[in-house]
Amino acid sequence: MEDTLLYQKPVTLLRIPAVMAPAILMTVIQPSCSMMTGFFISNILGEQELSCCFLTAG
Repeated sequence: MEDTLLYQKPVTLLRIPAVMAPAILMTVIQPSCSMMTGFFISNILGEQELSCCFLTAG
């Protein structure tokens, strides 16, 4: 096994997707996690309390 990181190897067409895959994956997953968290918090706290929290935090 080589001791070099993927980012230290020469750029080739096959390595570009390997470098971009984590960023693309997080771009897809992060908004859905934020939306699910928002749904759970609004169901627990209630709509009025959630609006009040955001107004006082800003």
